[in-house]
Amino acid sequence: MDAVEFAEWQAYYRIQPFGDDWAQASTVAWMLYQVNRTSKSDNLSMDTFLPKSFGIGLTPDRTRVATPVDVTAKLMQWAKLNGVKHVG
Repeated sequence: MDAVEFAEWQAYYRIQPFGDDWAQASTVAWMLYQVNRTSKSDNLSMDTFLPKSFGIGLTPDRTRVATPVDVTAKLMQWAKLNGVKHVG
């Protein structure tokens, strides 16, 4: 891929974000698990490798990529619910 094509993909992503970074990471983690598991290991689903605590990545309705403000609000909510006294 040359620089022009890369720039086109970046522009397209700004207009129509594709893929959820957490979903992509969970797919990689799942594949690594699958190739390294033994016959006695559980056959886990890809969802097993998605973080469930605060759902960063996409907004809850999955219509747009979460902004840094969205992520910060979710993390602060999680910290408060889990008794974290000092953040930062």
